[in-house]
Amino acid sequence: YTILAAAAVPKGFVDAKAVAEKVIEFIQLDENDFRFGSTKASTICPQPSVYLYTILAPTILPKGFVDAKVATEKLVKATNIDEGEYRLGNTKIFFRAGVLGRLEEMRDERLGKILTWLQGWIRWYQVKKSFKKLQEQRIALLVIQRNLRKFLTLRNWLWWKLYSKVKPLLNVARVEDELKALEDK
Repeated sequence: YTILAAAAVPKGFVDAKAVAEKVIEFIQLDENDFRFGSTKASTICPQPSVYLYTILAPTILPKGFVDAKVATEKLVKATNIDEGEYRLGNTKIFFRAGVLGRLEEMRDERLGKILTWLQGWIRWYQVKKSFKKLQEQRIALLVIQRNLRKFLTLRNWLWWKLYSKVKPLLNVARVEDELKALEDK
């Protein structure tokens, strides 16, 4: 606590409850709203909490620059934490014992869901890509099989034998005609 208000706490001050009271008084929190006792309280700075815990309520905060205190207040209300379990100071948010742990568990659960969704989407994309490749291979295989069957039925047919012997000669004639056309130009 002494980091929050080092000037408010005299040197050599040992009593933790008295130090906490001095700090709370210095940062201007209402003493009636926060109970001191044997329960330990956790504190976090609002600015990092806005970035760490926005995953719990991503639609609450607008894009761009946001006041950290207002954003933290909106975020805490959106996570359904009882108002008696936290207090907002000027620079920190104070939680009762166990609340910060619950927030961390909620954050971990949300991160787990997001990562599971991301892994599922990546897996779906890879399977879709490999399935498309298999479909293309299947189509290519069918074309090759069809052409091979046609060739096997035609290879002993006499007209096919004649055509396969004459076809190269037809190409030569076309080449000669193209050469003559080029010479005439």
